[in-house]
Amino acid sequence: MAEITFKINKILRVPVDSPDLNPDSIVGKSLDEIRNIEIWEGNRKINLGEIFDVNGEQVDKIEDLSIRVIGDVSKVKRIGQNMSGGNIQIDGNAGMYLGNKMKDGSIIVSGDAGSWLGASMLGGRIEVKGNTGDFVGASYRGKSEGMKGGMILIHGDAGNEIGCWMKGGTIQIMGSSETYPGMHMKNGTIYIDKNCLCRAGAQMSGGKIIINGKIPEILPSFAIESIRGSARIDKEKIQGPFYLFVGDGNEDGEGRLYVRKEGNDDLKYCEDYLDMEV
Repeated sequence: MAEITFKINKILRVPVDSPDLNPDSIVGKSLDEIRNIEIWEGNRKINLGEIFDVNGEQVDKIEDLSIRVIGDVSKVKRIGQNMSGGNIQIDGNAGMYLGNKMKDGSIIVSGDAGSWLGASMLGGRIEVKGNTGDFVGASYRGKSEGMKGGMILIHGDAGNEIGCWMKGGTIQIMGSSETYPGMHMKNGTIYIDKNCLCRAGAQMSGGKIIINGKIPEILPSFAIESIRGSARIDKEKIQGPFYLFVGDGNEDGEGRLYVRKEGNDDLKYCEDYLDMEV
């Protein structure tokens, strides 16, 4: 696989909007054509080459193209937007809307990533070695088009409203999350390996949320169904036991919320509602 590198060459003072820093916009272009791609730095239109040193050679097939972004690009938004193939490796922190509406391919970030990671994602894979902000795999405000497919893996923590309006795919958070994971969720899977602050699955109508750590409370619109020995993320089995709740009842929802029994003593009262021995 051929690599084209983009090394940040200045300290960014204002946000940069760069939706064409993706394999689909770069494949088949010469280095000079790539350097002359227009982007926005604040309210000023500039060329990509004004903030990046671009090196490599022309690549004519998207499946052969690997983009390496070197440096702190936490102020650069929309890298990988609409990409349908190829790879992006970011050696540093990434900005907002990374992989927005991504269809296929792979993005790997060695540091942290901003909010709306994988927003409205359709396919492909995003992996972040650090932490992320809010709205991972979610929809834009005012819309209901959350993630529909693909895989997002976060090795650290994530913020609020993970998977808001999610309709498919998988989100794995290996750290903790803040509030409202799976809000308005319709399908797909969210896995949180550590703790959730609160309000998991609010207004969800379908899909699955697994919380392998602690959560202080369950929304009263969820009903406990059983205690399960394990839960599944795709083909992987996570050993429990887990409390299984179904909801959100306010939406006549059939979403499934698995919460690890161990460590959640505040939820022990729910066992009184089960018609079974525990």
